[in-house]
Amino acid sequence: MGVYLLTKPDLLKVCVQLALKIERTGNEVTVFTDPSEFYAALKLQKKGEVDYVMIDVRTFQLDIYNPYTDMATMPYPVPVVIFNDPYPEPDYRAAYWIAKNKRYLVPLISESAIESFHPEFFLIESYLNSDELNRYVSVINRPDIFLTPEERSRIIDLEAFRLRHRITPSRFKVFRHLYENLGKEISSEELVTLLFGSYSPEKRKVVFSYIYDLRKACRNETSVQIRIDREYKGRYAMKILPLHDEPPQ
Repeated sequence: MGVYLLTKPDLLKVCVQLALKIERTGNEVTVFTDPSEFYAALKLQKKGEVDYVMIDVRTFQLDIYNPYTDMATMPYPVPVVIFNDPYPEPDYRAAYWIAKNKRYLVPLISESAIESFHPEFFLIESYLNSDELNRYVSVINRPDIFLTPEERSRIIDLEAFRLRHRITPSRFKVFRHLYENLGKEISSEELVTLLFGSYSPEKRKVVFSYIYDLRKACRNETSVQIRIDREYKGRYAMKILPLHDEPPQ
């Protein structure tokens, strides 16, 4: 069985890597960068030669061409995967591809036949979402997060902070959790569970001692002002401020 994949030349190397991953499931993938060659091959395919096709959304104009309705006119219609369609959420691409094919290609392709592709489409979704490939896939690559100057001032090099203040791994686990939930109230129960895998009241003293030690490390930090405030009994929140901001009295 085979898969035809159409992309633009600038994405060829990425699509070759994607094709190699897809071929692990037993399908042979043919990559095209020329639309005329792709559609000619599709029209000339023998029945059962192609399982489904994958198309780069940049290879057609959305306002004048619908690849699903075009597929319906082919001698042997097969499901279509617009692999970098920007509309679906990253974790719902496979479900979206299944839904689109059902809408346009049933009854030319049975509903059950389309649904049978879900496991393979889910794998393709996972490949496209992976750190290995996603950054290189045009249209759906995750953009860098924009940070305001204030937000940038709150960024800490966690590993450098740990080494600079000689924080033990268990204490650093608490510090990292507070940092990753900056400004959010975290209960001592949650921190006990984080450290020990389950909660027991007697272990809260360990958390209290860790918080005490981490506060000392924060006071000694010279790049930013880090506070671990007790919002009320047994609940803590980390806050990071520029050095010129004074802590509350």
